[in-house]
Amino acid sequence: MMDFRLDLSCIMHVRILMMMMMMMDISESTLSSELKPKIYATDTILTMSAPNDTIFVLGIGDQQTISIREMLNDLKTTEQNIDTMKADLSFLQNSLSDTLDDITNSSNTASERMRQIMACAENDQILSVDGKCISPVVTCGKLQATENISVNMSPEGLAYERLPGTLAKFICRDGFANPATTQAVCLSNGSWSRPMATSCEDSCNLLEEYCSICGNNTCYECTAPYAIRDGKCGRITSCNDAEVSGEYILISGLSVYCLVADGYKWLKINSWSRTYSTTSSANSPDLCGTARGINCKLSDYDINDYITDPHNQRIYRLEAEGRAKKIYLHTANDYDDLEKSFGIGPRSTRAMVKTDFNYEELLYDAGVFTQDWIDFYYVSKNNYRTYNTCERYFMGHRYFDCYPSGRGQRCISSGATCIDTPTRYGLIPGWTMYIATVSTPR
Repeated sequence: MMDFRLDLSCIMHVRILMMMMMMMDISESTLSSELKPKIYATDTILTMSAPNDTIFVLGIGDQQTISIREMLNDLKTTEQNIDTMKADLSFLQNSLSDTLDDITNSSNTASERMRQIMACAENDQILSVDGKCISPVVTCGKLQATENISVNMSPEGLAYERLPGTLAKFICRDGFANPATTQAVCLSNGSWSRPMATSCEDSCNLLEEYCSICGNNTCYECTAPYAIRDGKCGRITSCNDAEVSGEYILISGLSVYCLVADGYKWLKINSWSRTYSTTSSANSPDLCGTARGINCKLSDYDINDYITDPHNQRIYRLEAEGRAKKIYLHTANDYDDLEKSFGIGPRSTRAMVKTDFNYEELLYDAGVFTQDWIDFYYVSKNNYRTYNTCERYFMGHRYFDCYPSGRGQRCISSGATCIDTPTRYGLIPGWTMYIATVSTPR
């Protein structure tokens, strides 16, 4: 074995030599077994021997073994990694190039648009919708919307408003038929192709006289006392025709309110604040067209003539504002406002004070008054007596039509123990009186 003893300072030279041999593609196969180097490095001495294929390098006081084949393999792996990195860098470069192209194209487009605008501006012109330079003084006259007609411009935006090519559409508001002229175009000479529509025809009037809210040639609401019936405005001849509260009928030329409640249809015939002077004729009848009105009363004739029941039976409903319990009366007598207690004959009238109405109970179970006036302190059946509570609800007392007021007036009072009224037997305000359209439910 041939040994070479070298100073440690030469180790780097040996490394460089080995690297140069590999770069020159000198592989282990080109060396004879006798020339395969072997290097020993201990402390500060480097020893190389040829018979084996290992080199001992690096370290002072310890040993490491490095194979030439391993070194070659490591270099090949490193080269492959470098190739992969080159491919990744190439892909990234192409992506950046595409992005730069897009940015460049967008910039070119914006620049071209700006160039066109500037070119028009040099001649005191502006860029039109179709990309042409036109004089800004060529505009069509302003179109002013009216109460019934709106004007929609297209394309939208102040930059193009009333320039040649602008389309103006004339649209009538809901409830009016669109005009014959529905649109116009701004021409290059500064005029509109057609004059603006000046009026819309009321489509409600086209439909029928009493249609108040309509659209698309359809009536949605009628003026009182007319209501929608089969898609048209028709007069309600009876509250039986009413579908909801607030519909109206005409009685003696008056618009009268219909109430839908308790499974019945009711006609409003009377209302008062605290008292009113009795009368057989109508008193402030215009207020009978609302849910509640002060001192409203239909004439006795209209009240009695309204009943269509073959047995001439009448059911009355009286309600006070803010009170849950109501008065229900069933009688065969005519209404007479000049007589005490509406002239209904209290001794023959079924009566009850209830929150909810029950026809069978009123007709067959409720009590009758034991005195000749309406007073729920005096009722034939104890379970229908309200005693001196707030629901005593009495109109007369002995010869008075209204207690504690006087004769010739109408009112309803509460019991002596009621604290809702300011005085003993205090008057109850805000009464409304209804009559059922028929005596029995349908």
